[in-house]
Amino acid sequence: MKKRYCTYLFSFILFLIALSFRLNAQTNVSGIISSNTTWSLAGSPYVINGNVLINNSTTLTIEPGVYVEFNSGTSLQIDGTIVARGNSVNNIVFTSSSSTPSPGDWGYIYFSDSSSDAVFDTNGSYISGSILEYAVVEYGGGVQVDNNGTIRLESALPLINHCIIRNNSMIGITAWYLSGELKITNNSILNNGTTDYNAGGLYIDDWGQEANILLAGNIIRGNTGQLAGGVYAYASKNMLIYNNMIDSNYSAQNGAGIYFYGKGTIDGNIISNNTSWGIGAGINILWSSVTISRNIIFNNTSEYDRGGGIYIEPTDYSGDETVSVLNNIIADNTSAVEGGGIYVLSGYAIGTSIYISHNSFIRNTAPSASAGLFSDSDKDIAYNTFTENKTDSFDISSLITINHTPVINYNNIINNDVKYILYNNNSQTYTNVDAKYNWWEATDENSISSMIYDWFDNSSLGITEYSPYLTSINTDAPVSSPTNVNAISGNNEISVSWDANPETDIAGYKIYWCLVSDFPSLNSIDVGNVTSYSLQDLPYGKYVVLVSAYDENATSVNDDPLTIINEKQTSGNESWYSSAVTPEIVSDVSSTSNINPEEYALYQNYPNPFNPNTKINFSIPERSNVIINVYNTLGEKVKELINSEFDAGIHNLDFNASDLSSGVYLYSLQAGNFVQTKKMILLK
Repeated sequence: MKKRYCTYLFSFILFLIALSFRLNAQTNVSGIISSNTTWSLAGSPYVINGNVLINNSTTLTIEPGVYVEFNSGTSLQIDGTIVARGNSVNNIVFTSSSSTPSPGDWGYIYFSDSSSDAVFDTNGSYISGSILEYAVVEYGGGVQVDNNGTIRLESALPLINHCIIRNNSMIGITAWYLSGELKITNNSILNNGTTDYNAGGLYIDDWGQEANILLAGNIIRGNTGQLAGGVYAYASKNMLIYNNMIDSNYSAQNGAGIYFYGKGTIDGNIISNNTSWGIGAGINILWSSVTISRNIIFNNTSEYDRGGGIYIEPTDYSGDETVSVLNNIIADNTSAVEGGGIYVLSGYAIGTSIYISHNSFIRNTAPSASAGLFSDSDKDIAYNTFTENKTDSFDISSLITINHTPVINYNNIINNDVKYILYNNNSQTYTNVDAKYNWWEATDENSISSMIYDWFDNSSLGITEYSPYLTSINTDAPVSSPTNVNAISGNNEISVSWDANPETDIAGYKIYWCLVSDFPSLNSIDVGNVTSYSLQDLPYGKYVVLVSAYDENATSVNDDPLTIINEKQTSGNESWYSSAVTPEIVSDVSSTSNINPEEYALYQNYPNPFNPNTKINFSIPERSNVIINVYNTLGEKVKELINSEFDAGIHNLDFNASDLSSGVYLYSLQAGNFVQTKKMILLK
């Protein structure tokens, strides 16, 4: 007993020494840094108890793992160079000094015009200059200044890479008056901003100085702004927004995902679950020359206005602006007024040409123009697929509403739940609308005519020319999503069926599935050109199941593993997912509900050894998600027996191992933070 007491006492003394070392290691900083300085891990944390300025021609180097803690109202200004390079294991952390931190506890990190810009080699790799890399910036934004933000770049071009910028009361990154090359890459920009300021995640405006701006590989999520929730961008020369996940942002006005003004490309992003009080919940384009390509724009909501997926306001002056909307998936977006998928503002299009082609408009919803409202600026609306879009109005509701005279040719219009496919909103004296060469899912003029609301229904409106029309589906448009998907669960299996696609070049189907708790980490299987398939050997639990179709050219398209999109889908050779179904495989676990155990436990199976049936019991003291896996002696998972919620109690699982060979196996229970593993022996 005395020996154990001495051991505890020695451990406690070591803890006090370590605590004392950390307290003594604290370094207070304020004022001007006028000579090259390193903030080392040994001196961490560095507590900023007064504003700190890195002087011209001076470099502050911060080592990995260092904490920089700001007292209330303090900020860091860089007139020289900062090299803050953590790594994936040891981030540098810029945070509040408060023991209970909250957004707005401190000010900002400001890069002035005189700060050194990042320098890159011919391959685009960083060489020198100011850099924030593998850094966390949190709980800032609490000082009121012009061009406010938590990280502020005034005519400054540091590299910001692999950083986490989160929980700040102000915009995550504000950059203005830019010329040269700015790169903001691979960051997580989370839960920043308020509705009092223009943006939440990023506000980037080059003020006409013609910068090249790259915004790539970032996660921009949960930010709140007045005008733009995720990204506000004005670029007078070129901005590339590429391969970003922009989701769950909120705008009190317009452009919850992206608000874009200027020249550039928005390519290969997933823009989803953003909510805007006003227009353009997914993307809001204002007076721009921009290409919007290969994006997945889904489940965005304009709560009180137009353009759930995309809103485009063309220029109102003569020029050569072009907006190209190409190869996007625009799905499951909602508008409270018009244009669930896309809305193009009419009457302002003297200087803009808008091309909308090879897009999939799927399951978008609005009172009218559920897929889109198109205007006189639209020069070519071609080779799109419109399917399963829905209106929720009892008036003259439509899939597509036309203002002025865009050309609408070679599109597939399939299985939409609307009163009219096309509503010609032009006056009687206006030029006829060209809507020829489309597949209307019908091959007789009377049926097609009944889908169009125009002069023949109301003599105050213009005429729509729909003949000649396609008599078979256009296989040059994107593949449509499978419909009428059904899933029936059985004993460790789910039987999935669906309707055959109408395209004549369908080569097969894929089933995607996962447990609801794992979504969106989907498994997939190519089942070939069939319309039913049974998924086998599945653990108990509730599932998400979706189906896609692909055509004969899908094998020629490579799905780049480094991007977040599925290139086969954005090329149009594989469809977007069907509507989800959620079957549940009900567990045959029996429970003893009148016993409430005090702790988690996994019990030894019985019998053991066994052939091939055995029982596995476990107890949980509270309702938990329980996962039980079986592993071989190499540590490879061979079966997932359970992945489901259970109430508190003792539970009994019957396990049949008839498909396994004789040998020693391990089985583990995971419930919350509890993990326990035991051994069992299968003898056949």
